[in-house]
Amino acid sequence: MSENKPQTLLKQIWNKLPNKYLLILVVYFIYMFFFDDNNIRSQYKLWSEVQTLKKEKKAVQKQLEEVKKEKEQLFTDDKTLEKFARENYYVKKDDETLFVITKE
Repeated sequence: MSENKPQTLLKQIWNKLPNKYLLILVVYFIYMFFFDDNNIRSQYKLWSEVQTLKKEKKAVQKQLEEVKKEKEQLFTDDKTLEKFARENYYVKKDDETLFVITKE
């Protein structure tokens, strides 16, 4: 008979609850928000990481546009291409002598 007492007590408490579905829903949300693997804290971390990656993506896209403009400028104008080759690859004409000066 002692085994039936806790069960009957639980049944009495359950029957006295005004809205059982609301209680179940509240318990479910408490579990989901705090104890589940996809809780609020982890969702916020993921959201902030996505925001950071979006900012990085915009910066990279802007840099890519600048590089495309520079490339277009280099391959359309011979003077610009010559200047680029001289500055970055130390290209010289046959009758020139090249002196490289570096800052220490």
